[in-house]
Amino acid sequence: MRFGLVVFLLLLSGCANLPDFGGGPVGLVQRIDAPGVCPNYPGLICHWTQAIEGWTLELRHLRAAFSGEGLPTALEVATPVRHLLIQDAIVQNFPFGVDVHGCDGCSVEVRDAIFQAGALAHPTAASLSTLHALRITGHGSSIQISNLRVIGYAVGLNVTGTTLDAADVVVEGCSTGVSLAMKESATVRRIAVRHCENGLRMAAAALDVGKAWVSDSAVGAVLIATSTLVLQDVSVTRSSTQGLAASSPEQHWTNVTLAEDSSTGAVIVGNRVDIVGSRFTSNQGLPGFTGQNGIGLATSTPVGTAFQVHGSVFEGNAAWGLLDLGSGSIDATGCYWGSPNGPQVRPVGSFQVPGQPGGDAVTPGVLYAPFLTAPPGPTTFSRTPSSDTSWPN
Repeated sequence: MRFGLVVFLLLLSGCANLPDFGGGPVGLVQRIDAPGVCPNYPGLICHWTQAIEGWTLELRHLRAAFSGEGLPTALEVATPVRHLLIQDAIVQNFPFGVDVHGCDGCSVEVRDAIFQAGALAHPTAASLSTLHALRITGHGSSIQISNLRVIGYAVGLNVTGTTLDAADVVVEGCSTGVSLAMKESATVRRIAVRHCENGLRMAAAALDVGKAWVSDSAVGAVLIATSTLVLQDVSVTRSSTQGLAASSPEQHWTNVTLAEDSSTGAVIVGNRVDIVGSRFTSNQGLPGFTGQNGIGLATSTPVGTAFQVHGSVFEGNAAWGLLDLGSGSIDATGCYWGSPNGPQVRPVGSFQVPGQPGGDAVTPGVLYAPFLTAPPGPTTFSRTPSSDTSWPN
């Protein structure tokens, strides 16, 4: 029976010496060229049975295609090595792509990897919750991911650790695009998530997201930071229920777009929020619902909250441009409200009245004057992943 190329690395103490896989140990570095790991038994499972704590383990050129038989995981690494590198991997049709765990306190680097699920990767609907393209779990671990593409898994990227740096990531057609739970910090740059039920689910002490596109999801993004959340050049569009939910004591948004999201563009929970040069537009509400439905930005500010929005656009939102359910106040001066007359002002629970002077509605606690009588000029953030040649093809 041919299992396809499956590499299972189980490193246990007190076992035999390292076998020679054609690369051999060089100093404290063990290099493995994955297609040559089992030269005498192509397609079978290799057991690596010696602990090499403190070593660097490098896995390169992994090519794995699931045939429908054998183990459902392309590569599983359970190792206490000091540093793990996985580079140049192409995994197709496996129910589970790469699973890295037990790497507490180590560093993990994944570069240049493609995971593509097919019909064989989804044997039953009940198993969808276990299907991950790339899962990395390691307490105290620092993780770097670059040039990753995932298509069609239940969860595209699932990472739990201490710090993360991720760049040039494209995830399409997954139930959850990216799921992060980092103890300290997560920095994400140049990420595109398309046609996923849940686009981004990220949690960290400090979360920094730049140049991110999320489109055509049910829920675009849920971002939680226990200290600071920074968003710059982020676009969340065409979410069928909610665009973005953000919770952090301190938040800094620059050039963020929430557009054409059905119920609410953005929901924000925070004590100190600064938003500059952002757009909350054309959030039309869920079909069949009326009233508090179709909101650009919703929040609930307590007294003493420092919440500021400047140089931004609120236009074409069905119910509210800016809805504040709290008892505090919001400084939203210098914004455009879809009309040269500024916004409509009305209490919570009332309805937008078509034909009345003014643009998108705001609640009475919003300080909106002086306002812009025309939208500000276009921003410099106009590229899309398909037009940016630095993105993976």
